[in-house]
Amino acid sequence: MSIDSLPTIKIDNYQSCINESPGELSLNRLQFYSIIIGCFALIFGYFFYITFRGIDPLHLNILSSSILGIFTDELPHLVQYSLPSFIHVTGLSFISLGLVNFTRRQVLLIPSFWAIANTLYELLQSNLFNGYQILPGTFDMNDILASIFSALFVALLYSKTVFHNNGPALKPLLHLSEKQKKLSFNSIVLFGVVIMLGCGDYTDADPIYLSYPELRSPLVIDDKRQPTTLGKHYAHDNLLLINEKNEGIYLYDNVNNNPTYIKFINIPGNLDMEIKDGYLFADSYVDLLKIDISDLDNIHITKRYEHFFAYNSHQNIPRRIALIDLDRSKGVVVDYKVKD
Repeated sequence: MSIDSLPTIKIDNYQSCINESPGELSLNRLQFYSIIIGCFALIFGYFFYITFRGIDPLHLNILSSSILGIFTDELPHLVQYSLPSFIHVTGLSFISLGLVNFTRRQVLLIPSFWAIANTLYELLQSNLFNGYQILPGTFDMNDILASIFSALFVALLYSKTVFHNNGPALKPLLHLSEKQKKLSFNSIVLFGVVIMLGCGDYTDADPIYLSYPELRSPLVIDDKRQPTTLGKHYAHDNLLLINEKNEGIYLYDNVNNNPTYIKFINIPGNLDMEIKDGYLFADSYVDLLKIDISDLDNIHITKRYEHFFAYNSHQNIPRRIALIDLDRSKGVVVDYKVKD
């Protein structure tokens, strides 16, 4: 007989259905799916942290460091910084509920436990304890609200699915003894704490800005500066352009593929460049520059597209630096000062 042909079981008999004998937990389809969904949520949260926050919470180093934070500041601030708390509580709640018998008490207590754990972790990053910050990181009330919202979401979802509707047709898949159940649950708790601590591996710092008037000052051309750290290369006709990350562009005469140094264009925050219709287009933090290079003795900006690119507060500083009281109106971040 197939599972689909089994009769629907009323929720009144749900608990007796999933327990075959005292001291054993029958891992049914609903519990199995709960664990799978919870694991998927945590995996999604892990890669979210890598791409949108520039942090590897578990320090697995499974991806190149160039992947870290490639989409930083591409999402709204609330989503980028609070969604991980929601995912963390949701994922661990799903997995934990998959390891216990469903009761109204468990459905309420387990999500609440993870929400309280996340809230406590946030509070330990604040200055509420006589002005002393116990854990490194940045306190964010939105993370607490996201954790609470996640707990409510999970509790309401399970209450609606398990206690308000007819129970699904179930077939036991696996049996865990009481000892195995406790060991699995404790392992999930430990894993959740490790993730929590890894996600908060920050160093608090005050941002150091380059003001917008300074950023938008006239170009500085240097015919003596030599390259140190080279970035992107770009060839066009007899010119070879080489970027130095966040510093500017070196120009070389590339006749006969024999590069000869010409000069350096100082462009703060430059990462990329392209020549089109005789003009050099280059980024400068949030701005896009259109530079006339037709006369190499008279290089100048013909147009500046202000705020053309998204503001990236970590373009010039490590990803694990948590900037305190970031104010984008003061300019672009070029450095930081670690807080005591």
